[in-house]
Order: sequence, then C-alpha cells, then structure tokens
Amino acid sequence: MRVLAPLLGLALLVTACGDSESSEAFRQGDGTFGLDVLDGEADGEVAGEDAVGEDTATVADTAEAVDTAVADTEPSGPTVTIKVSGSLEDRAPADGLASQTPSVWEYGLQRLELLRSEDDPSPEVIFDYAPGFVTVDLLDENVVARVPIANLPEGSFPYFRIVLTHAEVVVAATLHEVPVISDYATDLDIVYALSDVDADGLTMSQGDVTIRANIFGTDYEVPTHWPTVAPSPGPNAWAEAVDGEWRVTFAASPAVVPSPQVTTDVTYAITFYVANAFRWQDQTEPGYAEGVWDLTVGPPAGFEPVERFGANAYEVYYEGP
Repeated sequence: MRVLAPLLGLALLVTACGDSESSEAFRQGDGTFGLDVLDGEADGEVAGEDAVGEDTATVADTAEAVDTAVADTEPSGPTVTIKVSGSLEDRAPADGLASQTPSVWEYGLQRLELLRSEDDPSPEVIFDYAPGFVTVDLLDENVVARVPIANLPEGSFPYFRIVLTHAEVVVAATLHEVPVISDYATDLDIVYALSDVDADGLTMSQGDVTIRANIFGTDYEVPTHWPTVAPSPGPNAWAEAVDGEWRVTFAASPAVVPSPQVTTDVTYAITFYVANAFRWQDQTEPGYAEGVWDLTVGPPAGFEPVERFGANAYEVYYEGP
C-alpha cells in the first residue's frame, strides 16, 4: 500500500480536477489560453527590455524539415517577423488568490496563418508543422516566423492565427495524507491536449490530460480528461475549437500589407504576462499552508480549487514604419 495508495489517491484527485460539473473543478473558461489570456490589454509599443530570454524556435532555421508555404530558409530583403514570448513583469490582478509562476510553461505551436478577414476561408499559411509542432517557451522569447515580404501574396492581412497542439506546465504542490510521511512536497507536470496530436512522443485527443508526479522517487502518470471550451472573445483576440484544433486569432494593428514599397523590416510580438498566473483559492484545511497549492491524497481526495490556468494578460506589439 505504500506505493499503491498515493497512486490511487492521485488518480482520484486529478480526475476530480477535471470534473467540469464540480464547483471545485479546474475552470477551463479561465484556463490554458483561456479567458484571462484573451481579455488582454490593447496594443502597445514594440517589446524591448521587458522581453525574456533568447530566441528558441525560429522557423527560418528549421523550414527544411517541415512543409512550409512561404517561410524561407534564407530571407532576403525586408521581412515580417512574428515573436511569441512571456514576460515576468507581474500583471496579476488583486483578486485575493494565491499564486505561483510555473517552472515550465510551454505550448506546442503547429501552424501560423495570415487572414484577410476574421473568418477568411482561405488564409495564407506561413508555416505548418503538422502533424508535429515546435515548442514555444512562455518563460522565454521565441521567433516563430521570419518571412520575406516579397514571398507574401498581395493584399491586406489584419489578422493572424496560430494553431496550438498542447500546453505543458510544471507547478509546485504539497500532497497531504501520503502514507508513511503524511506531507510530501513535489512538482506536478500537467500536459493538456488543446488539439488532436500524434507526433513527437505525444498521442492525445483534444481535451486529454496527463498529470505526472514523483512520489517516493517513483514517477507516476495519471491520465484524465478536461473539457475543451472556448472562452468568450476578447477585444483583440479569440480562441475556438474547430475540427480537433485549438485556434487563436489575433488582430494585427496595423494590418500586414505586403508591398514592393515596404523597404524596412516589420515585427509583431505577442507578449504573455505569466508571473503568478497559476492561481488558486487557499483553503483552511488542517495542515494546509498559505501560499502553497495543497492537495489531499485521501480518501477522500481534495484540492485547493484552481481559478486561473492561463496568462494574466497579453499585449500585441508592433515595430515598423
């Protein structure tokens, strides 16, 4: 029972976390790439000193390995660059919730498109890694596309869209009522399939969740399922689940307008504010500590309800003429 009990308790616990009918369930409406991400702030100036880290995913460096539409391994002339990054500037709301910044916060990015309208039926594909993905680190800065303007079709593109395969976070937690030692501090690795994915070691359907934990030096993996529900649209971005894909569309201000007259580089940078963005409601159960995400292995299993599972805010920056 020393090993089996923690595993069974953890299985009950994470299954409860995915119960959308429970008042204590993870609230996916505020969840990964959820409501708190999409109701971000208005466009600002181009990201500068606030950017975190170095480039980690450059399509121009890997285009030979994937089927790309207009990405070029050797850009010449003016380019359009799209960056996705996380910032550790704290934009957490004053809502009384406890919080932490995950030690790992990553998305799988599969496709990038330019759109002529909000519901463009034939968007221009900048790159497509399907069935695979490139990892975007929200604790870093990622150049996800650098495309020669001369390679783009004519027109005006006031929107761009990304398709995400999955999200992965690692958060600290304390498990209670663990046999022998009672309280056990560990990290929980949560992988959540935003889209159907079968590549790079992941075979998951949309909504599948895998939670990994190390207990007594042994790694455990518990599968469960959380409903994938698109949040209400924000003023400059919205998400939708379509045909097994999780799509997020952003307004580009100003619009991308390819033209021979464009003689300088253009950059659009999406910055997500991720400091203290994993947020929960502290409870006063015996042994629970303030500012610690506490979970009881049980039985009965219990946990402090997570109220947010997404960045606190986002901004889309522009640099160009």
